[in-house]
Amino acid sequence: MAISYDELANDFDERYRRQSFPGIQARLRRLVSSPSVSKVLEVGCGTGHWLSILSDLPIELTGVDPSRAM
Repeated sequence: MAISYDELANDFDERYRRQSFPGIQARLRRLVSSPSVSKVLEVGCGTGHWLSILSDLPIELTGVDPSRAM
């Protein structure tokens, strides 16, 4: 059974409203907080939730996803 992320897009972020995944957030911020990091590319970013966690940092953020709805 194939999953259509175009069909899931409207409800995809619901899991983040129920659980914030603080460990993942903290690790992600540590990964990109190095002075040598100026750009982040997330491939398969879905709705861009994890990039939004980094939006307050002075780095260039880019996300791509094959699902147009995402």
